[in-house]
This record gives sequence, C-alpha cells and structure tokens, in this order.
Amino acid sequence: MDHTRDGVFLFNFFYADSLAQNLGIWEYTAGWFVDQTGLDNSCPLAPEPEQNSDYTVINHCRWDHLRQIRPSFPFKPSFKTYIEANFNANQTAPIPILYTLA
Repeated sequence: MDHTRDGVFLFNFFYADSLAQNLGIWEYTAGWFVDQTGLDNSCPLAPEPEQNSDYTVINHCRWDHLRQIRPSFPFKPSFKTYIEANFNANQTAPIPILYTLA
C-alpha cells in the first residue's frame, strides 16, 4: 500500500470471539466495499500474539479521495441492512479509524 501519496486510509479493528469468525465476516462483507466505494486494496492484518489484543483482525486500506467513501458509508441504506446487519448477526464489532496524510 502506497503511503507516500495523499489519500484516505482506514484502519478498522475488528473484535469477534474467534479469528475464523472475524475473517469470515470480513470476507463476506468485503465485496460491498469494492462495489460501493471502489476499494481494491483491503488487507487484513493480525496483531502480534505477544500483544494479547482484543482484536483478531485489523483491516488496512486506502482510497484516493474522501468523496469515494463519504456518500457510501455509513449513509447508504445498504450499509445498515447489509454491513451492520451481518456484523451484528456474527457478533463482530468494528472500530474504524480514518486518516489522511498531512
């Protein structure tokens, strides 16, 4: 992932009871982000075991412009009915952090 270019970056920390559960819901919902925001570089990361983290998956991705994501999430009805509904059904809690390069 190119951190030398301007853009909007996301670190999304996911909590679930197991790594398999977390990866499953990440894979299941990833297509929505591709379709609705043009995302093509989402990368799941795992915390180091010695960190003893509550998060089993940390997603990292980048968009070129905020306008690619602003109208799409979380304001589109399908975000609530598809993304949030699947996270809730799978007892998965995402904690997203968006940032831009200064």
